[in-house]
Amino acid sequence: MKKIFYLTIAGLIVWSLPADAQTTKLTGAQILRSARGIYDQGRLHELPAFLEEHLADIDNDVERVEAYKILVLTFIYLEEPEKADAAMLQILGTDFFFKPADSDPVEFKNLYGKFRVKPIFSYGAKVGVAATTFVKPKANHYVNGESRGRGQYNSNLTIQFTGIFEKELTANIGAKKFDFTVNPELSYTSQSFNYFNDAISFNDGSEPAFADHRIQHTRIQLNALVQYKILKDNKFNPYVSVGPSLGYLMKSTFDGNLTYELGNGATQSGLDNTASYKKMNYSVIASGGVKYKLSGIYLTLDVRYQFGLGNVVDEANRYKFEGDRNTIYTEYGYTDNDFSIDQVIFNLGLIVPKFNPKKLIK
Repeated sequence: MKKIFYLTIAGLIVWSLPADAQTTKLTGAQILRSARGIYDQGRLHELPAFLEEHLADIDNDVERVEAYKILVLTFIYLEEPEKADAAMLQILGTDFFFKPADSDPVEFKNLYGKFRVKPIFSYGAKVGVAATTFVKPKANHYVNGESRGRGQYNSNLTIQFTGIFEKELTANIGAKKFDFTVNPELSYTSQSFNYFNDAISFNDGSEPAFADHRIQHTRIQLNALVQYKILKDNKFNPYVSVGPSLGYLMKSTFDGNLTYELGNGATQSGLDNTASYKKMNYSVIASGGVKYKLSGIYLTLDVRYQFGLGNVVDEANRYKFEGDRNTIYTEYGYTDNDFSIDQVIFNLGLIVPKFNPKKLIK
């Protein structure tokens, strides 16, 4: 009777224990060690069932990829190509940046080479600082003769925001194959500069004045860039890019600031000067940058020079003074020279690659 009682108590204790106390769960390292042992002993027919039973217990992506590599090789040698393909897709779905090691069997490398492993496209965003704006006069215009040729331009820092898209392509030129990336961008950007002139005078005989005016253009800009990778590396990817840019002027504002000889002054901000400039402007961009892989995304940093093409001033509207533009001319003694605009821009951004692994070669 006592014997039955003790056996019952022992059974209840065992039954009440947590499941992991009753069953020892293998670690990922133990599973891989056992799988390699089975593989090395040539017991290939046992491997699929063993790994399918334990794959769910592997919670480390590096170990999971290694387990699928063993499965791929097993199915290759068992001449089960469809199952080998499925296991390869599991590798590429677990680690989008996976590449075979030099020591991997040639059969594994050959199978890997039949799959689409590059991203189908990438997208992201950048924040840029226009560190320097070069205003390049092409023809001089002025309100009064004393101010002629006395004007100077200084740049102001501005911020721009850019949405980016990238698509990797390959071109065959003769016997050589070149990889490049088509990289259109859409930017919300601004250009800002100050105009200085120490000899502003007016036809009404008022005293001369020193001008320190601020002009800012806000544009939507479409850049059609092409990138070329200098090094082909998953972690650190320097590149150069070049391409045309088309800008649409949304608004131009004028902040007038005059200081007269006797110490008086005039200041007014936010005057609308949009009609003074052409709606469309054209430029060419050349840049160099680097992408650094961080987990599943890329951090990117680039510096670019944007070379303005042609005059941005609308010559036909130069002397049509309406609204705020009449104030700018008559009260602040300003009219635009003909000029183009160059900029030096630093960008920092994030790029997200979009993968869709697929077998391309049967």
